[in-house]
Amino acid sequence: MSSPKPSLHWDCRFFSELSNLEVYRMLSLRESVFVVEQHCPYQEADGLDIEALHLFGWAERPGAGLAAYLRILPPGLKSPRAWLGRIIVAPPWRGKGVGKQLILHAFQEVHHRFGAVEIAISAQYALTGYYRELGFRKQGTPYDEDGIKHICMIKEFDK
Repeated sequence: MSSPKPSLHWDCRFFSELSNLEVYRMLSLRESVFVVEQHCPYQEADGLDIEALHLFGWAERPGAGLAAYLRILPPGLKSPRAWLGRIIVAPPWRGKGVGKQLILHAFQEVHHRFGAVEIAISAQYALTGYYRELGFRKQGTPYDEDGIKHICMIKEFDK
């Protein structure tokens, strides 16, 4: 018997539309997972957040906070494709289907805002099977990013 999917409130906005508290919670989650948990010292303020869309999965129960997050780089910012990055599910929410919900909401946002564009990610190599199930295919060869093996993956627009 599977447990019910968590109920989250999804919100996607440009950086200029975010409150100070939302930016703080976004950066706090990103640092706690990527820098502390995964031991990846990297430049968090990379200049791309300003032009990006930010997709938040907020827990609906009071005080539960930010359950999931990713940023969407519009086509033309990094490449002709839209890019999903900084993909995170907070530790208490892992293993509950939240990651899949996050990616599917991102697909909807990309197609709604930018139309029929391909979507790319820089996937941790260990998660390529997970992303393949969501429609991504590997492109190119693996590379090191912040001490973790990654590979570019592409999802074509579903007609």
